[in-house]
Amino acid sequence: MPRGRSLRKDERGIALVMVIWVLALLSLMAASLLAEARVELRRAVNLRERAVAEALAEAGIHIAIARLLGERGGLYPQRWSETLASGSVTLTLMDERGKIDLNEAEPALLAGLFESKGLPSRATKALAAAIVDFRDPDRTPAIDGAEDPDYPPGSGGAKDSRFETIDELLQVKGMTPVLYAEIMPLVTVDSFLPGIDPLLAEIEVLEAVPNIDRAELERFLTLRRKLAPILNVPAVPENAGGNSANRRRANAYSQLQSAVPRRNSVERYFLFEGVTQTAFGISAEAVTLAGARYRRDTVVRVTEDESAPFEILEWRRPQSAN
Repeated sequence: MPRGRSLRKDERGIALVMVIWVLALLSLMAASLLAEARVELRRAVNLRERAVAEALAEAGIHIAIARLLGERGGLYPQRWSETLASGSVTLTLMDERGKIDLNEAEPALLAGLFESKGLPSRATKALAAAIVDFRDPDRTPAIDGAEDPDYPPGSGGAKDSRFETIDELLQVKGMTPVLYAEIMPLVTVDSFLPGIDPLLAEIEVLEAVPNIDRAELERFLTLRRKLAPILNVPAVPENAGGNSANRRRANAYSQLQSAVPRRNSVERYFLFEGVTQTAFGISAEAVTLAGARYRRDTVVRVTEDESAPFEILEWRRPQSAN
């Protein structure tokens, strides 16, 4: 075979190999771009769904406010679900008097809350003392408490003034994000009471009361569930024919007050007379049709001003419900 023809054949073979390599490289590049496009598409869809879930939660908050303003009175907490065009939202409406006030509660009540969440006795006392040291104006640590020298440099130390939001709990020595997430729905800075209203408190709050008798508590909760349909009917003005309904409500409240647990002197933690109902916590857990979740919490104060019947006291840190 002539030498020139052989060289041309070799060149064609090399060219074919190069073409194959180029095609392979282009295929890899195309596959990479396609995969990246799919990731970006999924990311965009997820962002969109999160935005929809957040909007649902915000809508739920305003639905709860409308219900609160339209049905003043009643027994809390109340829970219900709303179905909207883009998904659903589960709402919880709670009177802040049924929660433990971080600024007013004594250390024993705070320690009882932490102990109910499984903390060892020593840890509960230390954390309760640290909260008191964080909020009080002095710089003298309580026994097992924590003042500025006990905090890491640059942390800001103890605040030495009142909690303005419950998120500030995360700054207290000994508090963990896990524990904070568990107790967040049970504490407040807006009741301004040293105790709790047992007619309005969650079961978890009542279980945190030191030395409460469990059998007595169960009887009280059973009666509270039984009377809830009567107590959740808003009070009716007497001039509108509400005498009978109001008498039933008053009788139900009287029964509940008589059934409040009292053994072991736990009534010192209970307050439910002569306090104006003003501040309410609202929790909205939204789920989109695609399954995305978002939770929003806020605290609302009801006012007597018809032009501004409520004000937002606090938007709590947004949380994913996942």
